[in-house]
Order: sequence, then C-alpha cells, then structure tokens
Amino acid sequence: MSSKESYLNAINMAERIQEDPSIVSKESSSEGLGGLRKVRNEVVYDDTVLNQVLKDASTMNLLKEEMKNFKEETASNDSSVLVIPENLYGKKGTEKGKVAANSYYNKPVPKGFTRNAGGAPKESQEAAIKEIIRVGRTLEATPEQIAYALATARYESGFNIYASAKSTSAGGLGQFIDETGGAYGLNSENREDLGMQAQALIEHTMDNFDMAEKKGYDKSYVYALHHDGPKLNKGGLAISKKHIMPLVSQYQKLLETYR
Repeated sequence: MSSKESYLNAINMAERIQEDPSIVSKESSSEGLGGLRKVRNEVVYDDTVLNQVLKDASTMNLLKEEMKNFKEETASNDSSVLVIPENLYGKKGTEKGKVAANSYYNKPVPKGFTRNAGGAPKESQEAAIKEIIRVGRTLEATPEQIAYALATARYESGFNIYASAKSTSAGGLGQFIDETGGAYGLNSENREDLGMQAQALIEHTMDNFDMAEKKGYDKSYVYALHHDGPKLNKGGLAISKKHIMPLVSQYQKLLETYR
C-alpha cells in the first residue's frame, strides 16, 4: 500500500476520533486503541502516520486542514483534474437599468441559475471552463488565446451560459448580441448550448487576435475589440487592463496543469 493510501486511512480514523473522542479510551475494543493498533499493523505502516492519528482529539481540526491541503496538492499533480483557484471562477454582477424588448433577461432558466453574471453553480462554471479549454484545443487555439477566452468569459458572463444583458440581446459565455452570435453559428435553437457558446467565444477571440496583430495593437486590445468592436469607443480597453489582462497569465498557468 502506498504512503498516500496509508495517510488516507489514517485520516479516516482521525476523523472518527474527532466525532467520538471516547474512542481513544476503548483500548480493548475494536473501536479503541486496539482497533487503531490493528489499523497500524494491517494498513498503516508508517509510525509517523500512526502517531499523527493518535494525537489528542483537540488537534484533529488542524490535521483535517492538513489533509485538505494534501488532497489539493495531490489533485494539482494529476493533470486529469482541473483545480480552479477561487479567483478564477466567474465574476458576479448584473447590469443596471430597465430590461429592453430584445433582452433575454426575463426568460426562465433552470433551477439553480439566474440571468446574472456568475449566476451558475460552481460545477456548471467548471464545466464551462473545461469546455472552453476543450474547444480551444480542438480548434488549435494557442494557450494564450484560450487564456484570453477564459478571462473574457469570467468577466462577461461569470461562466454562466444563461447570463443575459438587460439593455441588449447579449447573452451566453461571451455575451454576444444576436447579430454577432449569428456570425459564429449561434441561433435561437442553440444559443444556450454550452458547446456552441464555447466555440463562438474561441473563434471570436482568435479573430480578435488576428485583427489586433494586423492593426499593430498590443494584446490588451484583444478584449477591447470583443467589448467595443472595431471602433473601440465603448471603454473596452480600460476594462481589459483592469479585469482581463491581470488574469491571463493565471489562466495560462491553469492550462499548464490540466490536460
């Protein structure tokens, strides 16, 4: 048995001690120290691990915190597991003002969701992040382009596929208005499909990279072009420098650990 498995077994016993501290006084029973010694002999081969388990119950909270860190570290070493730092989940927010006639804001959504940015359960946000990465790699976007797409979706929709603006028809991961979305294959039938939204976002991001390069702009203009369009007259550059650019390198690092 590996040291990891031994440690996990030890922690399980530690949690039992915390729930019932009287266990440590039941030396002759299978639930007490006798049971712990049996665990030591049959499962836990490391005396250091055993001693850690046999600490007074008052120290168990610290031990559980150590276990949490251990699990996170283990997950971070597994390239099939996506470990998302809290700040890389969706940004929450909603547009102020009245709802326009062409807005989807008042349309019903599944239970657990809202039409606001970030108004999606974490597991749904994680699914959106994974899909953006998957589609990006399928379309041969560079890691940098995928990172920009992720930073854009975080700010625009909070990784909520049902997010909708109040003042326009903008909706989905990239908050595309109907006209722009239509240019990337989004329509009334698929506009809330995760895969199609991810594809539109990746393709639009790649197009904005190309446009920025052709015009001699630096990378901060990639999001500005997404937000403003070619005229660059709606404050997108300032938003890019404040909310997009600082996170691009963090998303790139996330991509390096996830395969």
